[in-house]
Amino acid sequence: MIDRLHAWAAARQDVHAVLLVGSAVRAPDAWGDVDVLVFTDDVEGVLEESRGAFADAAIMFVERPPGAFPQRRLAFADGTDVDLVAVPAESLLRAPADAVGELVYRGARVLHDRDGALARVVESSTGWEPPTAPPTPAAVGEAASEFWFKAIWAAKKLRRGETWRALECCDGDLKRLLLRALEWEARNRGVDHWYGGRFVEQWGDPAAVKALAETFAHYDPDDVRRALEATMDLYAWLCGDAGGYPREAESFARAEVDRVLAG
Repeated sequence: MIDRLHAWAAARQDVHAVLLVGSAVRAPDAWGDVDVLVFTDDVEGVLEESRGAFADAAIMFVERPPGAFPQRRLAFADGTDVDLVAVPAESLLRAPADAVGELVYRGARVLHDRDGALARVVESSTGWEPPTAPPTPAAVGEAASEFWFKAIWAAKKLRRGETWRALECCDGDLKRLLLRALEWEARNRGVDHWYGGRFVEQWGDPAAVKALAETFAHYDPDDVRRALEATMDLYAWLCGDAGGYPREAESFARAEVDRVLAG
């Protein structure tokens, strides 16, 4: 598949470069996918043309994540799946060094580079290291305040009978903030954390990872309440001693959640 992607890109004049990233470079296995960034002058053209170029895929669709580049996702009968991310070519010239550095650090390989621009960007990002600085008190205060505000919001939705919305907040917004707390805790131990919760079972605090099982809910009001309370407890345990942590906000939110859910 990697050879096939290279040949496809090299035959297109509107494709300047292709970067293979992720587990296909780092440590290929049966469960990983093939992630490629395709730098092109015609994002929509590449997405559309790839439909025919990889027509033997058993499943294909275009995903457009908010705030991210669109990608064609393909699953093949042999178990291979491909994420083909179409990136405007001019992004190569203004790619943040930190973003490129993390890609390279996690595993990257240049597949196609018509004018050498990709190689220069990759080389300039060599030597990037995962961030180790602890969060600032301001960052802790802002994130924790959002967490406790949304804990109250989830409780109100639950009491109102909006189980879907309450569950979405508990296992969505609150888990996003809980993950950030897990990342910050790992930094404090000098441990490299991955993005998006990847491999949290390996880098997360063992006690916190074990506690995660209780923080996710079934689609049931009583279970959402239980999971919400467990999420609150774990967040407070992870962040409670951090500089800038708003203890008053936690106290207020806990009391408000109890009041809303009483009866």
